[in-house]
Amino acid sequence: MEGWRITLPAWEELPGFGLYLDQVISLTAQAFEGEPVIAPLTAGMINSYVKSGLVDRPEKKKYSRAALAQLLMISFMKQTSSMESLRSLLHPSEEADTEAIYREFLRSYGEVVAFVESHPSLSRLECALVAAVCQTECARKEEPKA
Repeated sequence: MEGWRITLPAWEELPGFGLYLDQVISLTAQAFEGEPVIAPLTAGMINSYVKSGLVDRPEKKKYSRAALAQLLMISFMKQTSSMESLRSLLHPSEEADTEAIYREFLRSYGEVVAFVESHPSLSRLECALVAAVCQTECARKEEPKA
């Protein structure tokens, strides 16, 4: 298990100024460098996430700190979460605060990593079962559609 943990930047470490698309792609690639399970983002993927409302629209072709945080969370969770699940997690309401969501994401990530690290003998089956149980619980907690 040694060395697998990804260290994502804290909110304060994310650039507080607008970034162009190629800079966003570069920063997200750096965050997940060496992690073969997490595919790098492409311009097409980012544009799709923006069009679908998962990521804040750029202003004058520059992406905000919030958009970068959203893309980091999407990159990490897209392997196991549907687009609708991601939408409800990243935008639970009109007033959703991306900074608060990102901080909760990092805190929760740390707790899950601590659990996994405290159980170093988890088999692939057990890992899959833990993921399935968590996904089932997450689906139960989704807000009902109006």
